[in-house]
Amino acid sequence: MELSLLSRLRGLGYKAIPLLLIPGIAGFLLLRNCSRPEEIVVKRGDVTESVYGLATVRANRIFNLRLGVPAKIRKIHVNQGDEVSVGGPLIEFDELASVRSPIRGVVTTLNYHVDEITTPQLSVLTVMDFGDRHLVVSLEEQGALKIRRGQKARVSFEGLRDVKLECSVRGIYPEDGQFQVRVQCEDLPQQILPGMTADVLIEVAHKSNVLVLPVTAMTENKVKRRRGSDFKEVEVKSGSRSEEIVEIISGDLQEGDRVTLPRH
Repeated sequence: MELSLLSRLRGLGYKAIPLLLIPGIAGFLLLRNCSRPEEIVVKRGDVTESVYGLATVRANRIFNLRLGVPAKIRKIHVNQGDEVSVGGPLIEFDELASVRSPIRGVVTTLNYHVDEITTPQLSVLTVMDFGDRHLVVSLEEQGALKIRRGQKARVSFEGLRDVKLECSVRGIYPEDGQFQVRVQCEDLPQQILPGMTADVLIEVAHKSNVLVLPVTAMTENKVKRRRGSDFKEVEVKSGSRSEEIVEIISGDLQEGDRVTLPRH
């Protein structure tokens, strides 16, 4: 019976370690197979730190018609969605001169009908140039502090993940309690319209040949380090980081050390 029990336990992945033998009774300490903690070797490498945000597409050129006085509409030459050229007729009034489009674009809003009287300073109609667009990314202060003009940006649109765009930061400014980053892209696809959203990754730092670790190797700025027979937990200071890699700028850690990855 004892041999049968031992065989079944071994089949379940247990090791049997004999402690003592008493006539007719065998005492065993049953231990499950345990793999050793995973270790990685500390090396030098490159790390690119990025700031992430959600961007909205905006038109660079917009004509928004507002009047300073009430006026009765005599004739409307366009509908929403119509394309207009420079100088194309838009709307006519009884008391005022007819209005023509100063830009090439698409009529996106039309707020009145023929024979209605406009309200001063309220928008009558809007024309947007869909061929001249930029993106605006809203960031919190911590991310905005790292933004500089000329930094590279990677932009991706839902449904167009295979499209690779060359983009860069053109400026940063405050607006309504947020910090807005203006991103310009070359050759935005024609189907991308103002108001659409995109994921944006802005590269704020790139460092080469620095000491790096996986982000998962650190727990509250501490790592478990093994150097030869010396094994201890050491505190380190981190620098630039990506989603997966972090730069180590100080601490008792050097190239060739081994670091234990925490179990998850």
